Amino acid sequence: MTDEHKIDLTDLTELLAEAAWQRLRSLVLSLNRLENFVPLMPGVFVPPDRGDAPGAESSSADSRTLAEEFLLSTLAAVFAPEQAQVLLLMAAEPDASPAALAERLKISEMLLRERLSLLQQAVMVERNYETGTYALTAAGQSVAAFLQQLIQSTSQKIEQQLPELIETR
Repeated sequence: MTDEHKIDLTDLTELLAEAAWQRLRSLVLSLNRLENFVPLMPGVFVPPDRGDAPGAESSSADSRTLAEEFLLSTLAAVFAPEQAQVLLLMAAEPDASPAALAERLKISEMLLRERLSLLQQAVMVERNYETGTYALTAAGQSVAAFLQQLIQSTSQKIEQQLPELIETR
């Protein structure tokens, strides 16, 4: 693999952090819209007011926990094998329609759209509502490049070390 195709882990880190933030932001904005119509129980999705409570901690502990939860849920959505396959195929065939992607993955178009929706929630994919097409976001492109590098490295390791392992049996 050439150096020009290698991704910078700093960029990947920043892009994944941005994706997790956008996911959280979307949830908070949706929650705010929902609160205008449906009163929520106290404390739902809102950290309890620490006010003047004895031993009150800074909000950095809460934000770190929230960051961890959203980052891990974003990564879980992205690195699930079925989602990763969609990302890799979209990177390889960026102009493919959802129908063509579904056909290549040998799944129904409905199932593909469900997977695209999850990737869209994870801010890896964006949808053009006018054309009905999907495209990888910068974070999605970075994750796809990372996965391609990981697959390449693993493949090379298998090619190099598996024959030796089989011979020693």
